[in-house]
Amino acid sequence: MAKAPKPVAVQASHLTKEEIETRQEQENKLKGNNDKVYEPPKYLPREVKDIYKNIAEELREADILSNLDIELLSTTAYAIFRMRDARKHLDKNGSVVVSSTGNVAKSPYVQVEKDYQGIFHTGCLQLGLSPSSRAKLALMAAEKEEEEDDGF
Repeated sequence: MAKAPKPVAVQASHLTKEEIETRQEQENKLKGNNDKVYEPPKYLPREVKDIYKNIAEELREADILSNLDIELLSTTAYAIFRMRDARKHLDKNGSVVVSSTGNVAKSPYVQVEKDYQGIFHTGCLQLGLSPSSRAKLALMAAEKEEEEDDGF
């Protein structure tokens, strides 16, 4: 299966300057506004809003978010919140449950955490939050700074 295309800002592949400019121009046309993406939706619980704000602020400088990403950010923030909640239950009660008849089974919170890890992982990939994507963003920011210092 082919990989989903990434924004040019987080791509690790080598593109010519012309290809980068063309892709960036096209992405900017499709991106839309970003006037609402940095404020979490009002319907989110406070804890999820805090996670949302943290992710959005960390990505602000990369300038890859738009209002179209609000639901993706919300879903990713909820996944983090639910994973943490499941971990709290696992830390408190353990990953094994013993029934009143003495049967031993895996705690349902193990599966809950695993499910939300999958949602979180997908959200991270779509938002460009993988370590390699962040490294690429850092490299591009350094190159941009260098160009500005050189007067280009």
